[in-house]
Amino acid sequence: MIVKNSILFLIKRSVLCTLLFVLLFSSIVQAATPIYGPYSYSKDKRYYFTGDLSPSGLGNGQTRRAYALWHDVQFRDIFYDTIDPGAGSYYPTVQFDLIENPGDPDIGKKRGYHVAPNTKESVTMLAKKMQGNPDYVWRVLSGKGKSVDYPNGHPLVPSNSFYTVDRVDDWVSFGKIAALSGGGVADKDMNYQEFGWGTRGVDYPVYKTQYQVTPWPEIYKAEPYENGKPAPASGVTLANGQLQVDARTFGFYQNRFIAWVVKGKVTKEEVLADMADGRRDEILNNKEKAALVKDIPVSQIAHWDAPLPVSSFGNLLLQDGTENEMTLVISDGKDRIQVKPFKVKIKPSTDLEVVCPEVSISPAPPQPPHTKAVVSIPVVNHSDKETYDTYLLWRWGRDKTANRVDIPALKPREK
Repeated sequence: MIVKNSILFLIKRSVLCTLLFVLLFSSIVQAATPIYGPYSYSKDKRYYFTGDLSPSGLGNGQTRRAYALWHDVQFRDIFYDTIDPGAGSYYPTVQFDLIENPGDPDIGKKRGYHVAPNTKESVTMLAKKMQGNPDYVWRVLSGKGKSVDYPNGHPLVPSNSFYTVDRVDDWVSFGKIAALSGGGVADKDMNYQEFGWGTRGVDYPVYKTQYQVTPWPEIYKAEPYENGKPAPASGVTLANGQLQVDARTFGFYQNRFIAWVVKGKVTKEEVLADMADGRRDEILNNKEKAALVKDIPVSQIAHWDAPLPVSSFGNLLLQDGTENEMTLVISDGKDRIQVKPFKVKIKPSTDLEVVCPEVSISPAPPQPPHTKAVVSIPVVNHSDKETYDTYLLWRWGRDKTANRVDIPALKPREK
């Protein structure tokens, strides 16, 4: 009896181990499901794939049959070093692998096109995972690169970024969604999977790719200063007042540092709502509500720690010593923003304070000798009284004699 029970126990354990192995093996070879539809991974189904196939040695606008295969991705924040969906985890996506026609050049490994459906649902879902502004990304891609703010096409999205599947479904290069979201990918982060259980691209991914993503802008400081020092309780003058700003913007491609000031205290959500549908320029052109104070191209991680002149948004300020409540907005140029409210007092003045943000000369230099040129200098009366007996003194180069230009009477805040 003891022997029989032992044999029976061994048989049961053997069957159990076999079942566990079968279950384990099945879990290994079971293909994932793409995070966006509508196709599953298979080499039994072929699709018509049309677009710019020049990376494969073919032409733009050509069509080839293709398989929909498995391409794993994850997203790493290059500033905070966090990974979505987590270290060692990936999101399954789709790449279409071309099938050569007779007479085609040898494609080799240059047959895969990593793309996503160019639909609002898929694009906004991916843009959120890539830490972009989904409304901005979809606005650009829904117009095939053209939008209200980019009527001639977005520089990051050329026309050959789009593809069709089975001559109907609209798809877009996966990398373009990343670029518009402030991210990107390096070749070294695209890892071809040489070995795996079953069929590559169906039972395990062709590639495991780590996309680099970046955070939205951050503002650490926005405080009024006077001549490099914190503003006194009495306030600052328009001529020497500064807004000391400490902020960062991030972006893998074509990062910018754009700063503007909005009248009043507003939230990030309110600014984004006002910017919807590409209306940022409309906001900045409203001189009674906003003023652009800086717009420059910068590196991938740009740290701005410097003053901005208060005079650059002087048109928004009451200049009678009362406290002005304002909001600083920082953008990376891809409609990712951050805001920070601040308060500033402008000391009352009866003097004419000349703010000269630019000097224009027509015709533009260099001019031939004896050319007559017109010099234009904007002059603004920032006081609360009308000016009189006002003039501008200036001189050419090293001339010792100053030229006098009389300025007509200017009403308060008149230019």
